[in-house]
Amino acid sequence: MLILYQIGLWIYYLAAWVISPFKPKARNWIQGRKDLSHHLSSVFPVKQRVIWFHAASLGEFEQGRPVIEAWREKHPEDFILLSFYSPSGYELRKNYSQANLVCYLPFDFPGQVRRFINLVQPEILVLIKYEFWPNLIKQLSFRKIPVFLLSARFRPDQLFFKWYGKAYLNLLRKFRKILVQDIESKTLLEAHGISEVFVTGDTRIDQVFSISQKVVEMADIEKFTDNSFVIIGGSTWPPEEAILQKYFEENARDTSGRKLKLIIAPHDIREAHLKKIENRFGSVCIRYSHIGSDSKDRRVLLIDNIGILSRLYRYGDVAFVGGGFGRGLHNILEPAAHGLPIIFGPRYHKFPEAKELIQKKAAFTIKKYDEFMGVMVPFRKEKNALSFAGAASREYTKSQLGATTLSISCLMEKL
Repeated sequence: MLILYQIGLWIYYLAAWVISPFKPKARNWIQGRKDLSHHLSSVFPVKQRVIWFHAASLGEFEQGRPVIEAWREKHPEDFILLSFYSPSGYELRKNYSQANLVCYLPFDFPGQVRRFINLVQPEILVLIKYEFWPNLIKQLSFRKIPVFLLSARFRPDQLFFKWYGKAYLNLLRKFRKILVQDIESKTLLEAHGISEVFVTGDTRIDQVFSISQKVVEMADIEKFTDNSFVIIGGSTWPPEEAILQKYFEENARDTSGRKLKLIIAPHDIREAHLKKIENRFGSVCIRYSHIGSDSKDRRVLLIDNIGILSRLYRYGDVAFVGGGFGRGLHNILEPAAHGLPIIFGPRYHKFPEAKELIQKKAAFTIKKYDEFMGVMVPFRKEKNALSFAGAASREYTKSQLGATTLSISCLMEKL
């Protein structure tokens, strides 16, 4: 099986190299690793203990961020190395202040992995959530450098548990400890002979709750919302945007309650997509980058940057989160931490927090516009319905806190 992995790795690398002149992401993926050894040799060796965290991309980084920052607080003397696989994660967090160095992960070729480890000499490696690089893990295991897996989830349909996936299951046995988010993952791993498994919970919840407690005034947003009923479209795609458009067209003139306004933060902020959203709503729509100039009569605010969505939720009444009509749901913990009822599409079954929020009547899943309308009617007409769902969101978040503390304890034990 791992022979096929090596062949696939070479094919993937060659394909990225071929398309790199035409695709900026592939070009960054190649160029970012080109002078990696030279860059590292200008920094290492260092006198401090090197604690290495690795994230595939931005989402995994946010999952591990509370633990990185807790480690920094407890051990400010350590050298924290943060690596990324994806250019999207690296480019957005290459100046992350809590790490001493941010770099790309080398290609998982044996020679490159050996050179990287020889230069860095890490005390430990913490892989975040879904990162399994066979040559890297095997080389660290051979050198008796502890490897940990943080905030993972496992399902029976994954490769590890197939009859043809035994080589990958054996990789899991090389981890010093595997920290999982739920008891189902622990039970599954133990049933396959993996014993060093610890349930620590979801570290993202600590992060989003902490953000929700830090009040950052956004005067322009406050002026725009102006005591209106505000729906936040978070990380939306065209299916969510079409539903919001229809709902706005049918309800914008309703004067029986607070004025309806929308804040839409699309997942794709390329110019072509932003223009499509503007065309949907016409003259009532204004971009966030223009909000100070002419927003008096605008009813739809289009967020045309990245990084402020988590702060916007405090200005909303309801969150409509994207991804549920596509490949998978985006972050619903952020609006939950702010005490908002949450609506999303039907593809949420790989997200336990979505199931749990639905059970608590804090979240609602829809397949079409009529169902969205059915959820919204009591929220607009009945004050208790809105406050009940919002309180359920907030209480769920509070009940799940503490994963960072448990994770740090597990990582530091016997180091």
